[in-house]
Amino acid sequence: MDTTISAKKSFRGEDYFGKRPEMSQLRCPICGYDYIHLDKPIYMESHDNYEAMGEFVRGDVIKIPFWCEANHYGYFYFGFHKGMTFYWADEVKDETIKVEIYDAISRLR
Repeated sequence: MDTTISAKKSFRGEDYFGKRPEMSQLRCPICGYDYIHLDKPIYMESHDNYEAMGEFVRGDVIKIPFWCEANHYGYFYFGFHKGMTFYWADEVKDETIKVEIYDAISRLR
């Protein structure tokens, strides 16, 4: 079962590279670690009637699997609802899904 977690700590606000102040670094929303790997985004069509994520987001959703080198797994989401775009994350606890995410990301390297 996935657990929805606060996504607020998953962006590092300071200028990490010293050259691009407009850039933020994506971090693990579970532990804040900055070594994460992303898989291919999954586009979830909603047809403007809550099909993608149920009652929370009316429009389409982009779901991005991630793996953190501190051994956390989950999904980042960007969802559209009535002119607003929301961002949240889910932690994956199911071991089978963790293996699928890790294997998919490992193939991208």
